[in-house]
Amino acid sequence: MTSVVIVTFYSAATIESCLCSVLDHAGPRADITVVDNGSKDGTCEIVTVFASRESRLKFLRNDENLGYSRALNIGLRAAKGDTLVCLNPDTEVTKGWLEPLEAALQLPDVGAVGPVSDTVGGAQFLGHYANKQLPDKGGIARWMGRHYRGQTEETKLLIGFCVAFKREVIEKVGMMDEDLFLGADDLDYSWRLRQAGYRLLVCKDAFVHHEGGVSFASLPSDRKAELVRQSDLALRRKLEAHYGDLSRITSDYLFGCDIFEHILREG
Repeated sequence: MTSVVIVTFYSAATIESCLCSVLDHAGPRADITVVDNGSKDGTCEIVTVFASRESRLKFLRNDENLGYSRALNIGLRAAKGDTLVCLNPDTEVTKGWLEPLEAALQLPDVGAVGPVSDTVGGAQFLGHYANKQLPDKGGIARWMGRHYRGQTEETKLLIGFCVAFKREVIEKVGMMDEDLFLGADDLDYSWRLRQAGYRLLVCKDAFVHHEGGVSFASLPSDRKAELVRQSDLALRRKLEAHYGDLSRITSDYLFGCDIFEHILREG
């Protein structure tokens, strides 16, 4: 069984289309766990309606914002599947998205897999693989499936908008670091998986549309920036404890891109 875990926070603008896409394209064996982090914008009312109609959807509500990592851990513990997919509420999955992720998790030494997307950086960016104008989300998914069926690419970083794991891998590596309140959770877990000897793969034949940053746009910009910075610094301290002097450690070495370079060079 596969469980899809979604953490919501002021996600009223996107959660309906997200849930509709998952229910349409995840297959009858997949269940869904939604964990809300104290939304007051109608998110909970929308999810409650879905939960009343869909027995495979479980809805858990936090009275306040506990942070993304802590809420995700709540959902992961409550989910029943042997395969766990962490999915952001500002995504829409497409026909055939899940099967390539499940298949790639069976490859040797794979710790996590992720899809290609239109709004993402690094190895998961659609533009690396499709240099033509594609008509819509369904058209992109069909084109990627035809041209890249079964193809994967190893990466150092999987962005957290959609990541799939085996439960046994999480049991070995541990849950998400709850010191990372907002951001850096995907960097941290990608690094931890690779430190444990696992490979990370991008499934080129799986496409998930991603809006990007919708939920936390509800936070005042200075508050959001401070929360992101606190998470970045918490990850920096962890890296410093592991490597000691960070002067010779680069973001490219850790993550295959310069996403964390400015934090490594602080101090």
